[in-house]
Amino acid sequence: MNNPAGRAFVLFLSLLATSLTFDRAHARIAQASRPVEAVWKPQRLSFAFRADGVMFSCSSLRQKVERILLKVGARAQTLVRQVDCSELSRIVRIDILLESPLEATEENVRRITQFDSREHLVARVRGEKLPTVEDIERFPTVWKEISLSKDSRIGLNRGDCALMQQLRTYVFPRLSVQIIKDDPHCVTNFVRGATPHFKVLALVPDAPPDAVLTALPEEYR
Repeated sequence: MNNPAGRAFVLFLSLLATSLTFDRAHARIAQASRPVEAVWKPQRLSFAFRADGVMFSCSSLRQKVERILLKVGARAQTLVRQVDCSELSRIVRIDILLESPLEATEENVRRITQFDSREHLVARVRGEKLPTVEDIERFPTVWKEISLSKDSRIGLNRGDCALMQQLRTYVFPRLSVQIIKDDPHCVTNFVRGATPHFKVLALVPDAPPDAVLTALPEEYR
């Protein structure tokens, strides 16, 4: 759509979708103190982004993405699998293997315990047993409001808008994460020199203090 009316309609639909997402997030906030039974959802996610005018060290970028994922509930053992870039590259592809909390509804549990023929074959060759509805691990979680910003021990800084926007678009929708507050600078035009500041509602493990310290390093919380 190249005409003004068409662009205005697309913008309206985008704003409407964002508004509905915020409404769902605020509804979750009202239930934030209520424990929720969850299961671990394994998945593989990939995304690529170009940050014009900003260069990243691959190792620091990997650590930054891992800290963000841990902050929003991902399991500590399964995070960034590969960062495909050369040092100080402007174009980066990130491949992630992770497990994140998912509400243990009947439908969700059934979905993550259904496997195709290839997965059954691989498990049989490896001598592994695929999890069933009966033996899948369940654990308590809570919906928690989380700030993703310069002051959240993640290490976000000036120039991270492109990274946060790609996570918001391609990764967060696949996790139990809902946006509460967008950063208008990052959403509109990847303003250079701006430090991202997002607020999200995430389903995170509701573990005793000792268990939290074991699973999640202090610097990531």
